[in-house]
Amino acid sequence: MYNLLQNTRCRRVATIFSILAQCVVLYARFLISNGSENSGFIEITGPHIHWNDAPPNSASYNISKCIPRIPEAYTGLIGKIKLSGNCINIYPRFNCTGWFIRLAIENHVNTFYPSPTFNWVGDELIQKDLLVGSIGPCFDKCDPQNWLGDGRNPVSVTLFEQSDFSGNATHINVKGDDCYLLPQPRMLARSIKIIGDENSCIELHASSSCGGEFTQFRPGYVLLDNLQDWGLNGEDTYAPLAKAVSRCGQFCNKLVPEINPDIKTNVGENVVTFYDNQGYYGHATNVNLTDGCIDLELHVKYHLSLQTYGRCVVLYGAANCVEKQDYYSLQTGGKPGNYFAEKLLTLTFPVYVKSMKLCDNEDLVEVDEGTARPENTLEIIVLCFIVLFLFTLTALGGAFITKWYERISHEKDERFSVLYKSDSV
Repeated sequence: MYNLLQNTRCRRVATIFSILAQCVVLYARFLISNGSENSGFIEITGPHIHWNDAPPNSASYNISKCIPRIPEAYTGLIGKIKLSGNCINIYPRFNCTGWFIRLAIENHVNTFYPSPTFNWVGDELIQKDLLVGSIGPCFDKCDPQNWLGDGRNPVSVTLFEQSDFSGNATHINVKGDDCYLLPQPRMLARSIKIIGDENSCIELHASSSCGGEFTQFRPGYVLLDNLQDWGLNGEDTYAPLAKAVSRCGQFCNKLVPEINPDIKTNVGENVVTFYDNQGYYGHATNVNLTDGCIDLELHVKYHLSLQTYGRCVVLYGAANCVEKQDYYSLQTGGKPGNYFAEKLLTLTFPVYVKSMKLCDNEDLVEVDEGTARPENTLEIIVLCFIVLFLFTLTALGGAFITKWYERISHEKDERFSVLYKSDSV
């Protein structure tokens, strides 16, 4: 009964904390926004045909609608496109019809220079000049127009550790509608080879669950030789950091549970399972604790979540299951609620677990609901979160006011400078 009560209150605390965290993020974005959002306009520059020609023409276009023809690309070629943070569809044909490239490169890549398209017939690489007939705004990533014509045939995907399709390679055959994990040891994927028909569409995902941020690729895209310019539609989430592959649209508008509902429950006595991603997602590594202390660096290379199957274990921040100064421990069960609240509020739990063991009998205490006082524990945790939230708002507000004052002062200095020069003439 106590465990059920404690779990319910923990969920409430987690929900409250999640809401407060979202409020902090929204408030921060409101305060420090500096107009970095995309402008809704792109600038297209024509190609430089001969070295002694006059500078090529450039023109600015509103990308909120289709640009049916581009005079600057009268030969079908372009010199560059200044994206200004916009995602664009590039069509070889006029009037934004037919097959297209969804160019969703990172915001730090402000200017796109023409790159060849990459296609494979078997193992033969075919490169062609990028032809630009028209340009339109990107469809929403979950719009079926992005994978229109995809026959859902098998697609061969090869990710390379280096640019230009070189270095160690990882091969994945996308045959069904599953989420395909990139195998361990996970590498940075700096280039990608896709073998399929021109409408075969795959997604690289930032999460092992195939939820969250992702971007889409098809055979014939540009910059497949350099994925570092591609983003996954998130803050600082680059395509080389992808953890999984899927068909386009398979995980769109689907709520992927934060906790994996498909984890195994019968793994053996005294066995716990580590996962290399949060929420029991990703690659699993089983560890048997029957023989005592286990040093994780020898058994588990990556671990971001741990399934104990209800067993009480002690996690240590130091090797060999020893208590050391500044290296904390945490017992996962057999303790009253105040123990976990104190660990949380004093930040005396291991951030990076280096060793662990099963709880000894003397580590377990009889948990009395009256002694644990979970109601007080909940109130303390929520109060601390509220104080932290208010403190964060105050700090952000102070930073915003300081920034605003500096900007106003700078503008005043500029105005005074201009007036002084005018008077001196």
